[in-house]
Amino acid sequence: MATTGMLCFEDRGGSLLDNLVDLFERRRVQQQRMDAPEVRSRFPFQPPDDVDAVYLDKAGVLFATKAVAATWDIAERAGVLAFENQRVKSVDGTTVVTDECAFEAKTVICAPGAWLSAMARDFFEFDVPTRVTAECVSYHAAPDTYKVPDMPVFTMRTDNGLGPYGYYGIPRVDIPGIKVSAHHC
Repeated sequence: MATTGMLCFEDRGGSLLDNLVDLFERRRVQQQRMDAPEVRSRFPFQPPDDVDAVYLDKAGVLFATKAVAATWDIAERAGVLAFENQRVKSVDGTTVVTDECAFEAKTVICAPGAWLSAMARDFFEFDVPTRVTAECVSYHAAPDTYKVPDMPVFTMRTDNGLGPYGYYGIPRVDIPGIKVSAHHC
């Protein structure tokens, strides 16, 4: 993980930042409300004057590949057995039957990915609505002002023409560019 800080932007008059501040205050998370001139004076962003932000200095980037590898390592050392790429035929308490085997354990974790809705409905009789998407990201060459600590992770809640959820971006951390993507489009 790299601590980068995080800026959450929203067009003035929206409710997202107020809701975030309320949540952060309930959780005792330090944050700072900023207007566009404050953001421009501190970070390499040029938001228009009708945009506000909330800044968290303790936020950061989690390196997904390294985190998953570390999680698998911890699980294996704890004696966890993993059964991957198997179609689950039934789940009854802690007994699982797949196309290839059957086993019983004290605890079972099913991680069906894109098949979550069907598995939850078929085996546990509850509805988990999901929508599978392919998220497209882009990386852009960027000068040193776009790396940590000068540039934090950022989100911008706005209708970007691709959907109502806006954008997010990650500064130069471990590659020579910034990552930018539209949320859920």
